[in-house]
Amino acid sequence: MAIVDSVDADGTIWAIQMARRCERVKIQDVAPGGHVKIVSCPDNVNRQEAVAYANRQLGTKYGVLTIVSIAINIMLPAFFRFDIRTADTLICSALVARSWEHGSWDCPTDPFDITPAEYDGVLGGGGVQIY
Repeated sequence: MAIVDSVDADGTIWAIQMARRCERVKIQDVAPGGHVKIVSCPDNVNRQEAVAYANRQLGTKYGVLTIVSIAINIMLPAFFRFDIRTADTLICSALVARSWEHGSWDCPTDPFDITPAEYDGVLGGGGVQIY
């Protein structure tokens, strides 16, 4: 997941995504060889605040321990949560959740470990696949 930062006059779409570190890339570089679906943020989200937050995260490290935590939680019973993460790290979906939160979105789950599949459920699976 990534958050669209801007669109140039020539139509180039720029996004902020988590890789080894948070970085600004062209949309086609978000999922090379995969497919990209653009989903609008909820109407009540202040998009300027969301994008401003995402820009402030540039350089933030990727949260590998968060991914490990999510994988472990998938295998555990729902009543038991195992959460580990390193301060000042994010995963791709957390970058979007935290950005939207800074634009006044009320994330329905823990924004630091929300998954893309949870987003699809929350947002009703909408969006436009661009490739």
